[in-house]
Amino acid sequence: MNILFVVLKKTPEEVQVRILKRVQSQIDQLRSKFELHLSTQYLSQKEVSFLYNVDVRTIYDWRKNQKLKAVNIGRRVFFHVREVAKLLTPKN
Repeated sequence: MNILFVVLKKTPEEVQVRILKRVQSQIDQLRSKFELHLSTQYLSQKEVSFLYNVDVRTIYDWRKNQKLKAVNIGRRVFFHVREVAKLLTPKN
């Protein structure tokens, strides 16, 4: 790992800042995806799994563990856009 710092000529703090900027960029991209769906009040499990880049089974687990509240419409399961956006918001 020290080799990486020598090659890049960056301090660990500079690398950390760079990583944090990339993470923030990813979060901003996810938020922009949500803005595309703001006209839609509800998202399907498949849409939520796409937005978070996780398997549909993960969405099921989040629902089961009450991390994400679902709405049943007929036999289908949907998630309100605001509930989905809450997962992106830090809890601090």
